[in-house]
Amino acid sequence: GSLFIERRSVKHLRGELAKVTAILRAGFDVLIFPEGTTTDGRSPMKPFKTAFFAAAAEAPAPLLPIAIRYETVNGRPAREGDLLES
Repeated sequence: GSLFIERRSVKHLRGELAKVTAILRAGFDVLIFPEGTTTDGRSPMKPFKTAFFAAAAEAPAPLLPIAIRYETVNGRPAREGDLLES
């Protein structure tokens, strides 16, 4: 499933962290993009937004850093127009 986070206002942060913490405590996995967004893969890594790491510490839940790179069939970095939706 998906949990959509209200990112437009910091005033919602405490409630959003509580939701994520509860989901982690229930034994579910959560994927976050610590930069707060995705990139095209060509730009440098952005600073991490640390708030949601607190949910893992509070739960407590392990953290597993990963990187996702989208590529086309021929190995080129995928661009927005390259991906097909079904």
